[in-house]
Amino acid sequence: MESEPRGANAEPIRTNDEPAARRAPRRVVVSYDSYADAQRAVDHLSDEGFPVERVSIVAEDLRFVEQVTGRVGYGQAALQGAGSGALIGAFFGFFLGLFSLIDPLVSALLVALYGLVFGAIVGAILGLLFYALSGGSVTSPRWGG
Repeated sequence: MESEPRGANAEPIRTNDEPAARRAPRRVVVSYDSYADAQRAVDHLSDEGFPVERVSIVAEDLRFVEQVTGRVGYGQAALQGAGSGALIGAFFGFFLGLFSLIDPLVSALLVALYGLVFGAIVGAILGLLFYALSGGSVTSPRWGG
């Protein structure tokens, strides 16, 4: 992570999603030429035990602020994947169940339930797989600006 700090005396950055009383002035500590370099630096800080919940990645050209909300682990990756998979599975299950010739509403609800369970299982597996393939990207962003 080679980068020279730039703009150490820049104006504090404030986000609109925080109450005015809780806003603390933010200072630029270091600047990187690419977003990937900045994200790697935050990942390294998190790996070393630094509390990254108050770290922000700011992209000047895009006018965009990423507020880091914490570390993502295998459990959270699986839970997020399971939630997404369950919603998608239930939606498609309900939609496909409506095409039943015998009592479409009951069939739709039953197939939606099966879709929810199957989608949660597949989603959790895919969430874990993508987390592992990403090399354990450790930050969970909250977008704002």
